[in-house]
Amino acid sequence: MSSAAPRTIPLRYVLIPLLVAMMAGLLALFYYVLSQSGQLAGFEPGVNLEPTLIRQDNRPAPDFTLTLSDGRVVRLSDLRGQAVVINFWASWCAPCRAEAPALEETHVRHQDRGVVVLGINLWDSEESAAQFRKAYGQTYPSGPDPNGKIAIEYGVSGIPETYFIAPDGTIAAKFIGPLPIATMETLLAEMLPRE
Repeated sequence: MSSAAPRTIPLRYVLIPLLVAMMAGLLALFYYVLSQSGQLAGFEPGVNLEPTLIRQDNRPAPDFTLTLSDGRVVRLSDLRGQAVVINFWASWCAPCRAEAPALEETHVRHQDRGVVVLGINLWDSEESAAQFRKAYGQTYPSGPDPNGKIAIEYGVSGIPETYFIAPDGTIAAKFIGPLPIATMETLLAEMLPRE
């Protein structure tokens, strides 16, 4: 009578499911902590953020290169001497839709006064972003931040989030939530020379 050797299970069949379960648990914990602290509010479609204006200490704005939806490339440092409004947005974000007309109006009204409105699209497909741009008549330059590198550099905690870069290249202010046109005009007036 031959004795059968005990069957062994390959280590990968044990480790891979264990690692997947651990990662899922960590992601769930991460989501729970952020949702309890309110930091996910801007990432949830349909949530109305409490708008918040935060004056900055005029620290230098992190430089970045952005490939726009039309293929052109923009580098923030090349815009020195102009006031730059950087808006982080996504097509699925209801507050982003609410502020879209104000951003376009600002672009049209001030593009000849040394103001650049620059959209940075997060966590979106190009098709969805293109539909958004068309639906809201977005003519100002905009492009994707596919790996979130720019958003991380700026410390974006939710969307929409808008940064006001002074002509000297420093961050003058940031606005969390859908940006009213009146607030945008006030901040631009502070950064631009009087006409």
